[in-house]
Amino acid sequence: MEGADSIVASRVTLAEVRRVLSRIPREDGKRSALIARAREQFAARAITWEIIDVTETIWNRVEESFPHEPVGTMDAVHLATGLLWRERLGDLHMLSTDQRIVENWKAFGLPVVLS
Repeated sequence: MEGADSIVASRVTLAEVRRVLSRIPREDGKRSALIARAREQFAARAITWEIIDVTETIWNRVEESFPHEPVGTMDAVHLATGLLWRERLGDLHMLSTDQRIVENWKAFGLPVVLS
């Protein structure tokens, strides 16, 4: 994400990252400290992003098909958000490690930063 002019993310992204950090077992103090640091680092970075709420327009696109189905609802939210914002911004690259999102994004002929 270094060097990006701006970063746009669905509000779902914030929830997903925080849920992952919340699910990690915290049996020992060392792990708890690492999780707390990861939360702080994520919050510090995310505050600079443009966060997109899931609007009716996005929900409507979620309900349509994608080139590579099946696509789960949360993945469809990410794809629909990206498609909407690409229309508005023009040049938008998808950053994802999720293979289904990457496959679909590429199927639209759009660039992926990380796959």
